[in-house]
Amino acid sequence: MSTAKRIEWIDVAKGLGLFLVVVGHAMTTPIRDASFLCYAIYTAIYFFHMPFMFYLSGRTFGMAEKRYASMNTGVFIGKKAKQLLVPYVVYGILVYLIFALANSVPKLNQILEDAGYGKQSIFAWGYGTLIGDNLYAYHLWFIYGLFLATIFSYLMGKYIKNSKRVLFITAILFLVIRVYVNTSYWGIANLVMKCYLWFVVGTYFDFSKVVGKLWSILWQVFSLIYLFFIASNINGWNGYSGTLLYEMIKWIADVGLLILFVNLALWLKGLVKGFFSYTGKRSYGIYLFHQPFFASGGGLVLYKVMGIPLIITVPFTILMCYLFPVLFLKLLDTKYGKDLKPYLLGTPRKERG
Repeated sequence: MSTAKRIEWIDVAKGLGLFLVVVGHAMTTPIRDASFLCYAIYTAIYFFHMPFMFYLSGRTFGMAEKRYASMNTGVFIGKKAKQLLVPYVVYGILVYLIFALANSVPKLNQILEDAGYGKQSIFAWGYGTLIGDNLYAYHLWFIYGLFLATIFSYLMGKYIKNSKRVLFITAILFLVIRVYVNTSYWGIANLVMKCYLWFVVGTYFDFSKVVGKLWSILWQVFSLIYLFFIASNINGWNGYSGTLLYEMIKWIADVGLLILFVNLALWLKGLVKGFFSYTGKRSYGIYLFHQPFFASGGGLVLYKVMGIPLIITVPFTILMCYLFPVLFLKLLDTKYGKDLKPYLLGTPRKERG
């Protein structure tokens, strides 16, 4: 498979991963509580979407690993900090200021309190940002986690012999530790430990090369059947979550789902492929800006405040999650908006290739 072809399917796959994220975020707690179908969709998405996103990030890292290895360590870390940490902090500050202003209005404050976006001190926000737990924009943890995963893999690859083996052993140990140790208070470390294996898998395994092989098809079928059990919670199987057996089966199923979505990215044609390719190329910006104002905020206003039925609320919320971030990205491409891109998107004033 040519490099151009591989890059094309990665763009489409990023668009698919972004779609999973957007739909999952649109299924807020009140919506899940009101509809078993929404609950099942949400459960299925959250079973798999972050391993997929980390796999794709790892695949992108793996394709450039040799080039990265030749870079000065300080230069590489600085580059990634500008791309990931600067938008993480700057967008987090903007969200905090908007919610602080909104919470100063009594009527809005009551609505926001009910939705879990009530007043928060600057110190609580700062601590949450430091540990990857931004209560107003929790989705930003992925940006922070991606920075840490990338830097860790870079340093291990540059300075440790047999780094591939060491990285896999480390990633598996992270998962096993999470089974036997309560890491829920470890902040961003807990989240990175949960997903780092898939970044490593993406770095070293190109699943586009196994599409169509009989064993991979059987693996995908098994994973889909297992996902049905998870989404429907048959026989209370989700109650075993956190046990080593449950987690091991989940890891196996995740691999099959990774192959399935890579297969889907290669198979899509026409307008559908065009949509996912377009959004995949802009996935970073859409991911940043779709929350919390459009996915959680927009959906809650439509459903809880305006009383619009779910059958309209959910599709319209998903539409908002794409439309408004894309329009904002267009504004950032204007003469005046380009000066903001280094801070909001980590993009140099001269576009990255």
